[in-house]
Amino acid sequence: MRRISLKNTISIIQFVILVILIVAAIYVSIGRLILSVSDLYRDHVIRWMEQKLNMDVNIGAIEGNWIYFDPEITLDHVALGESIYFDHLTLRIDTLKSFLNRSVVVTAIELKSVELDIEQSMPGEWNAFGFPKSLEFFDLDLGMEFLHYLSAARVDEIDINLMSARGDYILSISNLVLQSEARGDRRISVPLKILGKNKKTYGSINFLGKYRGNLKKSGFKGDFYAEIFGSDLEHLIDLTHLSHRFSDVSIDNEVWVSIDPDHTSILSNIDINAILLGNAKEKIMLGGELSLGMKISGDELKFTGQEIAIQLDNDVIDLSGLYGSLSRKLNQVVFTMPKLELQQLSSFMLNFEPQIASKKLQSAIEVIRPTGSLKETFLYLDLEKWERDYQVVSVLDNVNFDTYLGSPEMRNLSGIISLSPKRGYLDIDSKNVDLYFKSHFSEVWPFDSIRGRMLYINDEDIFRVSSRLVKFSYNDVSAVGKIKLNFPRAADYNWELLLGVNESPLKESYRYIPDTLPSRLLDWLESSVIAGKVEDSGLLFHGVFAKSSPKIAKTFESYFRVRNTNLKYHQEWPMLTDLNALFHINNGGLVSSNGNAKIFSLDLTKINVFVRNPYGGQAKSVSVSADIEGMLIDGFRILNETPVKDKIMNISRHWSGTGNFIGTAEFEIPFALGGDDEIYSNISVFLANNNLNFADQNLDIERVNGNLKYETHSGLNSSQFIGVLFGENVSGSIATDLGNNSGEVVIDLIGKVEASKLYEWSRQDILSRFYGKSSYRASLHIPFGPDSENSYFQVWSNLTGMELNFPVPVGKNKKEERSLYYRQDFSESGSKINFRLGQLIAYLSTQERLVTGGRVHFGSIQGSEISYDSLLVTGALEYANYEDWYNVFLDTENVSDQLFHPSISENNELLSIDIGSLNFYSLPLSGVRVHLERLPDAWRAFISNENVKGEFIIPDEEESPLLVNLNHLRFPKTEESNDPMSLLSSKELIDANFTIDELFFGDEGYGHWSFELRPDARGVSLVNLEGRVKGISVMKGSKFDWSYEDKYVSSFEGIIGIEDLGTALEKWGYASSVEGSNFNLSASFVWEGSPAAIDMDILEGHIKLLNGEGRFVQADPGAALKLLGIFDFAQLGRRLNFDFSDVVQKGWSFNKVTGSTNYSKGKISILEPIVVEGSTSNFKIAGNADLNTRELDNDMIVTLRVSKNLPWYAAYSAIATGPLAGLGVLLAQRVLKSQINQVSSAKYTVSGTIESPKIELDSLFNDNIEKRSGSAQ
Repeated sequence: MRRISLKNTISIIQFVILVILIVAAIYVSIGRLILSVSDLYRDHVIRWMEQKLNMDVNIGAIEGNWIYFDPEITLDHVALGESIYFDHLTLRIDTLKSFLNRSVVVTAIELKSVELDIEQSMPGEWNAFGFPKSLEFFDLDLGMEFLHYLSAARVDEIDINLMSARGDYILSISNLVLQSEARGDRRISVPLKILGKNKKTYGSINFLGKYRGNLKKSGFKGDFYAEIFGSDLEHLIDLTHLSHRFSDVSIDNEVWVSIDPDHTSILSNIDINAILLGNAKEKIMLGGELSLGMKISGDELKFTGQEIAIQLDNDVIDLSGLYGSLSRKLNQVVFTMPKLELQQLSSFMLNFEPQIASKKLQSAIEVIRPTGSLKETFLYLDLEKWERDYQVVSVLDNVNFDTYLGSPEMRNLSGIISLSPKRGYLDIDSKNVDLYFKSHFSEVWPFDSIRGRMLYINDEDIFRVSSRLVKFSYNDVSAVGKIKLNFPRAADYNWELLLGVNESPLKESYRYIPDTLPSRLLDWLESSVIAGKVEDSGLLFHGVFAKSSPKIAKTFESYFRVRNTNLKYHQEWPMLTDLNALFHINNGGLVSSNGNAKIFSLDLTKINVFVRNPYGGQAKSVSVSADIEGMLIDGFRILNETPVKDKIMNISRHWSGTGNFIGTAEFEIPFALGGDDEIYSNISVFLANNNLNFADQNLDIERVNGNLKYETHSGLNSSQFIGVLFGENVSGSIATDLGNNSGEVVIDLIGKVEASKLYEWSRQDILSRFYGKSSYRASLHIPFGPDSENSYFQVWSNLTGMELNFPVPVGKNKKEERSLYYRQDFSESGSKINFRLGQLIAYLSTQERLVTGGRVHFGSIQGSEISYDSLLVTGALEYANYEDWYNVFLDTENVSDQLFHPSISENNELLSIDIGSLNFYSLPLSGVRVHLERLPDAWRAFISNENVKGEFIIPDEEESPLLVNLNHLRFPKTEESNDPMSLLSSKELIDANFTIDELFFGDEGYGHWSFELRPDARGVSLVNLEGRVKGISVMKGSKFDWSYEDKYVSSFEGIIGIEDLGTALEKWGYASSVEGSNFNLSASFVWEGSPAAIDMDILEGHIKLLNGEGRFVQADPGAALKLLGIFDFAQLGRRLNFDFSDVVQKGWSFNKVTGSTNYSKGKISILEPIVVEGSTSNFKIAGNADLNTRELDNDMIVTLRVSKNLPWYAAYSAIATGPLAGLGVLLAQRVLKSQINQVSSAKYTVSGTIESPKIELDSLFNDNIEKRSGSAQ
């Protein structure tokens, strides 16, 4: 059975072979027949081709030939339309392959003299001239299939004419050869030249290859090599769709391609250079050196850029290490790139056609100007999708770019970026990054590090950028933030930025506030923040993206929780320190509530700050309110060190206080002072046991309790307060009277005051003699403003309960009422005081509490202006006791070393007062006029009445003595005492130089006197005493001493001179029996009492006669003059029994007088005989005289020279009184005859009284004087 089947099978095969052979024989026969007559069908072929190609076709001849089973067809002189022509075409068709493939398979081709014309219809589109436009001019698959079966090909010449509006070029191929080798290998050689219309060669391509199999099938294998070389190829670029123009384009390229069944590898070395021509004759150098490798495996093409360097002008883009993969259809691309410089890539994209980078992208690149590097860049591109899909992932390294459409300018950005058409992200991990939202923020945001992810979504109409939480750090500051950006295709889309910052210096936080806020608010924020910390803060910005949009479409919200912050909310206001608060800032302004801080050392709580920002305008002011607690001294600083001081005209500049207080404060502070804008203040404080000090008034109010309020429109006010003033309880109130340009603060007080406390406050010496306590009403007026006067203090009191320790009429006791009005005006230079105390009225100016001028008046002042250029005391007193007022003056000196300001020395007049009755050291002076004036360096006082008249000069120099120059001084004689100085103590006297023109005791004149009064510890001395009284002169240099031990004792020592003895005797009441001149004697006396108490009854001392000359004359006892018998020369002659008639008539002259005496309370003892020497006779007197009893007890020696006019006998007869005596004389004459002839002397005893002396002859020729009690020989 099996054998039958096999036999049948063989029979069938044989039959089939037979049929095939028969069919083949028939096919060959018919084919040869047809080919032999093929030219006959030429017209049919032409018509068929014209229908297919829709153009004119012309064929010169058709020939056919048969080689084995394969036909061979030759066409000569073929023209397709106007663009394709070839002279000869031979095609060999493989019958079997054609049968099996059911299509014509050409295995050999031969072409000669081919010409092809191609024109450029538009950039990037080419068509064969005359051919209809087609989307697919060449079918690549058909071409690959054709090459697969083609085993031999030869083309001797092909010229492809490229025609465009910019020029015509020729692609020329000569001797193209494709031939088969053993084992089915094929070799191909294609030489190609690029020629210009003038046949100039611009470049060439030589293509060599060896392959086997069908390229479209897996078994294909081949090796290919291409060499491409050319210069001046810019003309070919004109034929492309690129809009840029190039020059000097050159290329040198080698390509090796190896195709295996499993993969395909390509290796290429390219060197290209060109010049890119810009729009303004700008030339950009282009170049590139590329070494590329590709490997195609399956549906994937992998490529590697071993060395890629693209030069763009001076920049070189290095793409070495490029690695990628393409799909076999070239519709999907993936590659990685080790590093790419953004600046170089940007320059490349900005200088090429929009097909590479769109105009919008180029514009964006030109604005943002990116720099930095892209590392490990990954790119995926899918060109088959309806919208091209791509994915780019890259590592950013130190990337910088400027702002674009509101996006921030960034510096030193690093991280990973992932891009795709619809969405993408940026993972940021950067250090030392700067962000700058230039369109909305004025400052750069520096960060030490940024970490976070930013996302974007590309919708149809908008490109959205957002972020997750991004972490920032700067120094010790940490922050988190979010951002949302809408890059619009329409300008009304919004964007949003959210940022949170922790532990940031507040000064650094200013940069996070956008400059879309009004400039005045921004300036205030920048200048206000001095120092501080932000615990945490948040920032939200959203609004219209376009910068040209109105600010109302851009909303800003932020908060800052600050601590330990110093805020200078206004340049003229004190700083808020240690501020802890939560601030909200937005387009509407700034708000903060419930904060706490310090001003100076004041604690501020519940602080509210508000800055209102009107729409479309500028913020005008900052409102601040708070509760205040702290030291009162700092509370006054708010009034004194802020613009409030100008509003209140700086009235409180010298106010201070102690203790703490609580209160509230509200301020409305304009940003710009001036115009109608003014500071509004409302400060209310509660005082509890505080002490207030008003330095201008030197006034302290202690333990003050009450409310005190200051408000701009009502001033400083207090309805009532209580306290302690001058150590006594006081109540009061404060009110302010406000005018247009000025005002006045009035502090009213009611209380009691102790006089000593009042004196301690005022330091007015008159108050030092006030004692006790009295009620008062007072008011302190503090004017302010440009038109204001000085502040002043007023007091009213009836002084009940207060004693005034002054002499009448000022003094009073405690029970007596005496109205007092006191006003003190204060100024920087001093004070003016006005007070009325009974009849005493005073207007004084003081400086440093010393009197500088004014007027003190006793009585009423009517219509008299007060001058403060000098100090003047005027008026009239009925009675004044000098000692009482002097004691007041001394007490005042004990209280104050200085009463008057040195400037008072420039004034002339000081005092002019009438005193009805002045008691001057118990010396009553009636009707006294006292006048005081100023000299350049001293005070001068004039005192005038019937007893005294003259001046007292008190020098400014304390060491200088008082000068007393009196016209007259009268000591009245009283029955009680003869000593006018008995009531004067030497201890009360001071250094003084006296000059008294006329001295009187009663009505009796005692001449002119001058002396220097010098007190010391013992008493007082009158030195340099000089006087002239009744012809007797006390010579200068004489001295009075007045001392006190157990009692007052005075003494005198000096020289007494008498120029005219006769005149002096007459002035003293004696008849002038002696005439003479130049009588001098020295005297030394002591007596009890004052110098004015000198009296003969108490005087003790001695007198020494020094010199003198004159004559004894006959005294004239007339005119009620006393006659001193002892000096009566005529009486003396009679008692001596001399005949002195001629002497008496002429007088007896003498030229010398000497001697000394002792005087003791009226008793005179001659210590040294008194000798009177004349030219013819001498007198010598010794003994005693008692002025009290007027008795004399003296011896007198008279020596006479004997002459013819006076013979001894006559003398003897005249002298002798008895015979016994005559006897003695006679004896003497005889014994002493020679002596008697020359001179005669006689001794007499003198007794009796001064008025009636008794003279008796004792002996002759005896000039010895006996000793007597109290006398010396």
